[in-house]
Amino acid sequence: MLKLSGCLAAAALSLVALAPSTASAQTCGAIAGAALSIVEEGLLTGNGAPFFTSAFRFAYELNVSDVRDIWGYGSPSSPIYYDYILDGVNFTNISTLVDTNSDGLADNVAPGDIVVIDEATAPVYSGHTVVIVGDVKKLATPQGPINSFDQWIVAIADQTGSSHGCATIGGVAYNDSRGCGTITAAPGTAYIRLYTDPTTGVIEGYNWKAGPSNASYYTQAQRGVTIGRVAPCPPAFSVITGS
Repeated sequence: MLKLSGCLAAAALSLVALAPSTASAQTCGAIAGAALSIVEEGLLTGNGAPFFTSAFRFAYELNVSDVRDIWGYGSPSSPIYYDYILDGVNFTNISTLVDTNSDGLADNVAPGDIVVIDEATAPVYSGHTVVIVGDVKKLATPQGPINSFDQWIVAIADQTGSSHGCATIGGVAYNDSRGCGTITAAPGTAYIRLYTDPTTGVIEGYNWKAGPSNASYYTQAQRGVTIGRVAPCPPAFSVITGS
């Protein structure tokens, strides 16, 4: 079984314990705690999807064979996770961001959910997966506005060799823990942006970076992106099922 070192395992459990009771009862906060512990330990898991898979295994002390029982692969790729989320294969698909409380935070996502970017062919891109580890916050002042879309800044953990950059928005710093420019592939915390239709809340695209540049903005047509939640959580061990 995959296990965290003792002190960081306790830290991960503490992070989960601090989450709101409604969220912890319904979502997968243990995955976020495990992801942050991977970052603290500096464990090299592999970029993208393997980082989430490792956090998932850490969170519930699973073997590779357990992951294979759930999704058919011991270490699924980001495109596989993307398809499984859309098809409801042991995931719940979250295709919108909703702020029902009007407090500037998305109410329908929580730490432990994942943002998955699909593969693309022009240019070639293999996809990526990040773990949400904090709030998903609507930006009062969109950075580099596009099509009047709402913009949300998402606190994430992942492993990558391409920095998510650094930005200060409204006096708040949104920095990649690995550095703002050229980095070596490693686990870290950072921020990305999601763009939604202001009326429907449907996710229309994403930006790899928190800052105002649109150079790393992609539409759904260019690179599909969605949010997934493991279902059920904790996982059940049975044959692969989908909707």
